[in-house]
Amino acid sequence: MEENSVNADILTQLATKIYFMSGLRVSALVSLEWEWYDSTENIWRIPPETTGLKRKRDRGVEHLVPVTPEMKKLMNYLLEFNGNQKYVFKSPEGKKYPHLNPETINHYLSNLGYKGRLTAHGWRDVIVTSGQEVGKFDRDILLRQIGHTKHKQGASGCYDNTEFLPERRKFLKWWSKELVNQGLTI
Repeated sequence: MEENSVNADILTQLATKIYFMSGLRVSALVSLEWEWYDSTENIWRIPPETTGLKRKRDRGVEHLVPVTPEMKKLMNYLLEFNGNQKYVFKSPEGKKYPHLNPETINHYLSNLGYKGRLTAHGWRDVIVTSGQEVGKFDRDILLRQIGHTKHKQGASGCYDNTEFLPERRKFLKWWSKELVNQGLTI
C-alpha cells in the first residue's frame, strides 16, 4: 500500500489506513462526518442510523470508536484538505455519494493485487483473530469494537449496556502500533 503502485488518491489511502486501524464497516467509515468526532473524549460517536452499522434492533445505540494517536495523525492530515466539508472522506467526484463510494477500499485492495485473497470486510476477521490470538484480548471487546451487538440480544440483552471503552482503547492502541510495526506508515 505504501508504494501506491496503482496511483490511488490520498483520500483512498487514508480511508484504507483508518479502516485497517478502526475495524469499522466500510459504509460507516466512508460516511463519517466531522461533527461526530468528540475531541474532548477523543472518540467517534457514530449515530445508530448510519449506513453500515446494522443497528436495526438496537436503535438509539451509537457506535463508539476510540481514536489512537496514529488515527489522530491521519485525521489531522485529512483536516488539512477536507476539514471544511461535512464528510471526513468527501468524494472528490460526488456523483453517486457525497462521500467516498463504499466500494472504494475493496477496489483499492483488488488493484493492489489482493483480489480473491482479501476484501475490506474480510479484514475484520484479521482484527478479531489477531486481537485474540496475538494480542490476547477478550472476544467481547473485539466484537464491540467492530460494531457487533449480539450482547444486546435476548431477554437479558436489553440490560447489557456495556461498551468496555477503556479495554477497547487499550486494544486499539495495541492494534495501531502492531500495524505500524508491520509497515503501515502514518
